[in-house]
Amino acid sequence: MRLVQINLILLTVLFASSCASSREMASTEPANPLLGIWGYAIDTPDGIFTGGLHINEGESGLSIGLTEEGQPEGSGQLMADEISFDEEAQTLSFSFIHDDYGKMVVNMVLGEEGMAGTLRVTQFGVDVPITATRAEE
Repeated sequence: MRLVQINLILLTVLFASSCASSREMASTEPANPLLGIWGYAIDTPDGIFTGGLHINEGESGLSIGLTEEGQPEGSGQLMADEISFDEEAQTLSFSFIHDDYGKMVVNMVLGEEGMAGTLRVTQFGVDVPITATRAEE
């Protein structure tokens, strides 16, 4: 009789712990595939411009900082505005203000090899290709 009680208690504990762990697993959302550091390349008539996209997620949503290669040390990041990510379509859109070229609007599609799309220089009404690949850690 005592062995039956011990087995019953053990089964109850195992059942309760498996329910708790499955609830934890069910509530864990997959990580946003955009998060991290990306290297970008913008193909313009004046040449290819490269830099980094630093994509983070906070309480208020996504934040994106852009750095440009070849800029003086300590020049900081350009911070993106109007950020949106459509998870179903896997599209990322954002804008930022560049000191020399004004407002720029980026629209990219996330694929297996990285992101690709266009950067619109609104001041000139010109669209140029932009690509981004995840930076190696």
